[in-house]
Amino acid sequence: WGIFDGGASTQITAHVASLDRSPDAMVLHLDNGQVWRQIGRASGELTLRTGDKVTIEEHLGSYWLSSRYVSNMRVRQEPQ
Repeated sequence: WGIFDGGASTQITAHVASLDRSPDAMVLHLDNGQVWRQIGRASGELTLRTGDKVTIEEHLGSYWLSSRYVSNMRVRQEPQ
């Protein structure tokens, strides 16, 4: 599958279906079938929960997650 639907779109919005957490990583399973892993600083520390709505967008060659549940911060992700 492509990361973003619709060709020119550079973001997706979905709900968290499940989370896999460890002290240094977090993997998000989204309800659209995509799987993303948080990378970089503070990995595994987000307060996301199952059912939360998230947006992942491409910006300057990286993928960033934003959600009102993460205090409006953006967190770097990579597709799995």
